[in-house]
Amino acid sequence: MSRVRLVAAGLAVVAALGAGTASAAPATPAWNTQVSTLMKGDKQFTKLATKVAPCAAAAPTVASARKVRAVAVRNWRTASVRGLRAKNVRMRAAVLRLAKAANSCGLAVPANPGGPVVVTPGTGGFTTTPGLPGSPGAPGAPGGGGATSITLDLPIRTILDGLPIDLTAVLNGGVLPQVIQLVPSTGLTDPVCSTVGTACIGVNPATLSSVLTTVTAGVPLVGGLVTQVVGALTGGNLSGILTVQRVSDTVVRIVPAGPLATVRALLGPLAGAPTTTVAILKATR
Repeated sequence: MSRVRLVAAGLAVVAALGAGTASAAPATPAWNTQVSTLMKGDKQFTKLATKVAPCAAAAPTVASARKVRAVAVRNWRTASVRGLRAKNVRMRAAVLRLAKAANSCGLAVPANPGGPVVVTPGTGGFTTTPGLPGSPGAPGAPGGGGATSITLDLPIRTILDGLPIDLTAVLNGGVLPQVIQLVPSTGLTDPVCSTVGTACIGVNPATLSSVLTTVTAGVPLVGGLVTQVVGALTGGNLSGILTVQRVSDTVVRIVPAGPLATVRALLGPLAGAPTTTVAILKATR
């Protein structure tokens, strides 16, 4: 073998050894924290990629996100703390792209979250309030028909998972109006929610904000989105984060929209979510 070839072969061996023995960065607490965040983000990415896969419209977004994710995880073992921070920025961008794609494809809410919520007179959080004598539509009033208001307390899981709420057993043969109003909880006593034939979903902004903060604690990437949701709640923009769907004459569901839908796409199962009432469904018949 010529001297040139010997030198070339020696350099190749040295390069191979160097590549194979690259030392990992020091495992300091800061380094471990960044690696943990990166791994959590990568786990979120994998789940979302699986969720969005059936949506053909999202294919370009998925392909783009995969490229960003590949850069984020490349050589992470040898990256410095500063380098890992940069990788986490990329991972966040990749995950958020998939979460928004899931939202646009209508896949933010789990396909089979459980339910429906079948409401009966004995259901917890359900109440019936007969109309007061002399009130419009109440017994004893002119043209009275015995107006009765029924209300149901709604925990956060019913909303975030978009569970159908079946009111057949408590509407006594009645039907839900074609339009079901979305209002702050303080608006449930207004005429639009109190006259015969009306139905409303009254959302408590402060309680929903508090419970949502609890549910998302420790979940990567949701901080900015939760801030947007809270801003919508405090600003009275309920339609920007929630949509009411009249499924049938006796079934309704409330589903996340906008930034709240993106938050839902980033969350895991909500079986253990708080049961605190964050909204109230009210129908008057």
